[in-house]
Amino acid sequence: MPQVFVLPQNHPNFFDWRTIAGTIFADKSSYIEDLEKGAPNYRYVFLRPRRFGKSAFLNMLCAYYDIHKANIFDDLFGPLYIGKKPTASKNTHLVLKFNLLSISVSGSVDEMKTSFNDYINDVLRQFLKKYSSELGYPEESTTINNFSASQSLRRTLSLVGTWGQSIFVGVDEYDAPANNSAFAGGNTGLGSYILDRVQLIESFFKDNFFAIPKEGCSTLSDYGAVISKYFLTGVTPAFRAGISPLTAAAIVSNKRSLHGICGFTESEVRAIVRLYLRMNDQDAEPLVHSMRKLYNGYYFAISGPDESGSAILPSISDVGEFSVNDLVELIVSKSVKSKIKAEFGYSELFSVGKDREITWSLLFYLGVLTLNPDGSLRVPNDIIKSEVLDRIAAFLHTQDKISTLMVPAIRNLQEGKAETFCELLEVFFSSRAVRSLSSANEDVLQGIVELLLDEPSNRIPELRLVVDESKKSGEGHFGFVDIFIPGQAIERDEISVVMELKNATLEGLSRGITGRIPKYEELENLRADLQKEKGSILLSRKYTYWSQEDNWWKTVTLESIMVAGANQLQRYMQTIARGKVRSYDTPGVLDNRIKIDHGLNELRGYVVMAIGGTRVLMHDVESIHTQYEYVRAVQL
Repeated sequence: MPQVFVLPQNHPNFFDWRTIAGTIFADKSSYIEDLEKGAPNYRYVFLRPRRFGKSAFLNMLCAYYDIHKANIFDDLFGPLYIGKKPTASKNTHLVLKFNLLSISVSGSVDEMKTSFNDYINDVLRQFLKKYSSELGYPEESTTINNFSASQSLRRTLSLVGTWGQSIFVGVDEYDAPANNSAFAGGNTGLGSYILDRVQLIESFFKDNFFAIPKEGCSTLSDYGAVISKYFLTGVTPAFRAGISPLTAAAIVSNKRSLHGICGFTESEVRAIVRLYLRMNDQDAEPLVHSMRKLYNGYYFAISGPDESGSAILPSISDVGEFSVNDLVELIVSKSVKSKIKAEFGYSELFSVGKDREITWSLLFYLGVLTLNPDGSLRVPNDIIKSEVLDRIAAFLHTQDKISTLMVPAIRNLQEGKAETFCELLEVFFSSRAVRSLSSANEDVLQGIVELLLDEPSNRIPELRLVVDESKKSGEGHFGFVDIFIPGQAIERDEISVVMELKNATLEGLSRGITGRIPKYEELENLRADLQKEKGSILLSRKYTYWSQEDNWWKTVTLESIMVAGANQLQRYMQTIARGKVRSYDTPGVLDNRIKIDHGLNELRGYVVMAIGGTRVLMHDVESIHTQYEYVRAVQL
């Protein structure tokens, strides 16, 4: 009977992972060694957006340090990195772990205090019961105060010191109490009531919880520090800034050496796909490609979909110092330059939408943005991009000139009418400054087109095809459709739209005239000329660009670019018409973001050429009728 494999979704229990047969997970145990290299008795805060695997890593730390797991160490860690290279601290500590997400802060202050006392005392009771022999079989009544969990915690840590034990303390979701208040439910802004509430929560947890582990890390016991290691997980540094006892715990989540603690590398994803779906490398490639587009791209190391992220986007205003227009520039330009604040408090969140650095920083910590290697910020993947596009779309629908064109534009394309979409793009271009579009490339044009699609969840950017099975990967084996919009019913027919995007920059058009780098005034004058010219005159214009193939400047006409685009688009459409690939080496669609079944569909293709960030020309190619229907497989 074949081995049954299990993926532990939403189940961050390391002990179960290692004891339930067939459980697939990534070995992150080497990071234990890295943590202790930094400081054997460490006090660390590790930040990541929610659902990134912080709890799973913390649970592994608990299992590794627990003295009660010594007899099963080889079972739990033997095959893993740390099992083969254990540190001196393995199985040497009592382990006390809290998850502050379990404490309710949504009700009154008294209800919050009751929830706090009940949860903390319950954890401490379990701790005393588990380690009763190491702690001299204490009476619960002498340690637990039902009405003051903070006193219970202080007594428990003192008891650990009295019996000469050391302890590992883990605090999962350390900032959940404040985050759940600031970003709960329908909160789309950070008004004074919310911030007053957060400050109350900060004060309560500082005095009644975090101050006590701080003492345990230093002076609580006559024998010195009771807490040997202290590890906290969370989402943002804001709660830490308001909790003075936490400032001694260093934020290490931006260290390059610890970057891989959470999430999966591509090699780990490939291994999981091969095992779980029983695929070889070739068969796994389409799925890995789709996951790369949808979920990959996070990078958090500053030095050498998260609920909170979704909640903060609506709070960005339509106008202001930081507004939706900044999100538009982010999508159009693909990245932005901004410093990330390593320290800020919840009071500073009043500045969201006002202070640019605070706003960009919060979007980074909440997982809406991530880092490029050069330190600039970008949207990490298609899932997050869809959330950003939804916020921008809501704004664009308030702009009369654009909103009246957005709804009919795609439907008109499906009906073979390109004029509305051209007008929509030109209206958008007219709202942008010359400088922002003077050197914009085709990636920028793709970002703009995605912005203006009325239903961004339905489009598929960069649909992957196998176009030439005789060539190697990277040498023409694959082709990528810029924009594919799966079939929509038009009268009785299913019609899909295929777009090939071409962009002629103002700088390239000016070079085509003068042969040199243009001055800003020349670009403004050229843009004014373009607005008045007919299509035939535009296509006859010369365009100069840097040819990587020739390693020199090359001059062509816009018409030749349009013709080349039409030929490529026709080839792509013929490939799409062949349906899903039968193997890695047969032409067809090789992209798991789309489902392809037998049916009837018409492919309508358009070459969209943006000219100088001013004008838009479209050329439709001959439609192709297929024996397949195309449906979005993953709705964003």
